[in-house]
Amino acid sequence: MAAGSKEKEIDVFHANPDRFSVNEEVVIEGKESIGYKAVLWAFVIPLMIVVTVLIFTISIWKFDELASAIIAIVALTPYYAGLYLMREKIAKSLKFSIRKVVNELTSKQVNE
Repeated sequence: MAAGSKEKEIDVFHANPDRFSVNEEVVIEGKESIGYKAVLWAFVIPLMIVVTVLIFTISIWKFDELASAIIAIVALTPYYAGLYLMREKIAKSLKFSIRKVVNELTSKQVNE
């Protein structure tokens, strides 16, 4: 199992309701590109926004460091508001698969 694996409750949509049952042990899998998208949206783009605003506010507009830092942090508000408004579209682009865990031995063999 992955280092970050935990017991979590999930809702299964668009699946055969007879295929999975409550409290059944399953493995959730996703493509590697999903992780890259998440890193891009959560870290890379906000960092680019902050750095760009800091460069403009300090170098071009000649604000002091404190004011520039506050403006850079506030500049993230529209970005996160946009992410929030687009949450359903983003969720649709993140596709995961689910499979049953047959037994502990099989689960370990599959993950190795």
